Amino acid sequence: MARAVRRGLIKVGRKIAMAGARLSSESKDPQEVLEAYNSTCLILSGNSSHLAPWHAKLGFQPLGGPYICTLGSLTPDGGIACVLDLVVERAYPVAYIEFIEQEDGTTRREGPRTAADEARENDKWQRKRDNEAAKLHAVFEKKVHRYLGYADRCEQKAAAKGFQPNPDESPPDSIDGIYDQLEEPADANEALANVSVVEAGWLAKYIRDSIEKESERARDDMEKELAETCPPRNVRSFRVIVGRDARTNRKPANRNAQITVWDVMNLALYEGRPEGTIEVGHRFLITNLMPSAQSAWMGNEPDAEIYLSTRRDTRWTRLKTLTTWELT
Repeated sequence: MARAVRRGLIKVGRKIAMAGARLSSESKDPQEVLEAYNSTCLILSGNSSHLAPWHAKLGFQPLGGPYICTLGSLTPDGGIACVLDLVVERAYPVAYIEFIEQEDGTTRREGPRTAADEARENDKWQRKRDNEAAKLHAVFEKKVHRYLGYADRCEQKAAAKGFQPNPDESPPDSIDGIYDQLEEPADANEALANVSVVEAGWLAKYIRDSIEKESERARDDMEKELAETCPPRNVRSFRVIVGRDARTNRKPANRNAQITVWDVMNLALYEGRPEGTIEVGHRFLITNLMPSAQSAWMGNEPDAEIYLSTRRDTRWTRLKTLTTWELT
């Protein structure tokens, strides 16, 4: 749009039709409308704007179909393309890229991988995670078994002397300290040998209550430890499709667009068909596509190619018949 201003195509008095415009404010906090008047601007996208005829009405336009960008009108530095009407000419297989966070905070990419390669990598990670989980579970079970053994010894000692506490009786203050000594097996035997009958009875109850509480939070603790030793994988699926304009205005549909469809396995376009399915020959309205590989864009000659990619807010609508604005 800046180039259009310098060339005199956009000047005072010209009318611009736009779609997908957004407000931007210098302030990150909410403000009253009048207070934000001088700190808020409207951001336009060159790929989602075009010159309007002199007789066009200002303001919001009545419904009659969305503003359609054509591939021939797009520029690599023109920002988001609000909506395109494309027919799929080719669809390449689904692939996967893994994003791995490094110790220095940077992210390393591995891939692209085929579906078979990704399945093998995921199986490898799952086996490693299962092994780590089994080790953690074995350590916890060993600890539980050891402490339950301590509780049995204390109960036997207390029962032999007929220990029966009153319901309103409180445990001795020494129980916490004795329990801490049980952490090391070498210290535990000496501590248990020196406890009194009363302490043995209360310590047995304390041990069983503590084991019950630890068992309740053991799963969360194991998940946290697994997240450090075997962190979840960050894998994104994608698929490259080639599309052409389903309609044009004044210029012929020379260009094709290679579109990288991110997270394609979360995309369900057909009822009863697997996620990620995109059929060749089908027509779609696709919103919010961003230019990519800008240095590789070609001109507007026949069979030229440009490169786009989806965003998280990209939406797909399959068109089965002529739309209302085409018929009118």
